[in-house]
Amino acid sequence: LIRKLTEEGHELDLARNEHEMTEELADLLEVVDALIVLSGVPKEKVLVRQEDKRRENGGFTKGFWLTEILPRP
Repeated sequence: LIRKLTEEGHELDLARNEHEMTEELADLLEVVDALIVLSGVPKEKVLVRQEDKRRENGGFTKGFWLTEILPRP
C-alpha cells in the first residue's frame, strides 16, 4: 500500500483540473484509510496526533515544508 500511496501522489501531481484532483485525492484518502485500518491504530488516535502535530509544527496548507532545522548558535 505504500507503493500505491506513492503512485496516487504522483497521479495527483499530474492532475490538471478540479475533477482529476478530486479523483486522485479520493484515491489517496482511500489508501491512507486502509493503512490506518491495517495498522491497528485507532483512526481517532491518528487524528488527535495529526492535530497535535499541526499545532506544534504548523501544517502544509501554504504549500511548503521545512527540509532542515539548524541548531541555534
